[in-house]
Amino acid sequence: TSKTLNKERAEKNALPPTALKCYSTPFGQHPAFAEVVDKAFHDVKVGSHSFGPSWSSHWLQVDFEYPLDWERDDVRIVLRINTNSEALVFNVDGQVVEGMNGGDSSDRRCDVQLFPRREVLKLVECNIGEGEASEDRKGVKGKLWIEVSCNGMFGVGKEGLINPPDPTRTFALSEACVVQLDTLL
Repeated sequence: TSKTLNKERAEKNALPPTALKCYSTPFGQHPAFAEVVDKAFHDVKVGSHSFGPSWSSHWLQVDFEYPLDWERDDVRIVLRINTNSEALVFNVDGQVVEGMNGGDSSDRRCDVQLFPRREVLKLVECNIGEGEASEDRKGVKGKLWIEVSCNGMFGVGKEGLINPPDPTRTFALSEACVVQLDTLL
């Protein structure tokens, strides 16, 4: 429980992505970034989308924004994406910026640090939000692509790590948000 309490205290603010879209590659194909970004992506929602089957490859396009005043010395800002599988994060130039390992165990790595790493990720300062009031609201916008590999860190064992592979296993998109974390805790 202390881990949960610390996590809740550390999370100051959270926002959903402004767009979350998926492209599923034909089974057995693993195209490069440049071959994927112009494909037809479709909208997906956290909690109602799963990737699969085992060993297939899918791409997420994640658009996000957050208020500029979130950026302070005492915080980190992360994009938290949990696909419950392995994944690789790319910036808009197609450069790999981070590897991810989803799930809910202690080896989970689902946070892509946005601040203070804006330059690497090619994030831009601009006005955010919708409507007339957004003209005075400064923020940061970005877009990242995530290649989702339908396997866990140790394969696709049925109901556990040492079991035979499950060729029909799926991986749920269980979390997607921009989170402001308090670094002083």
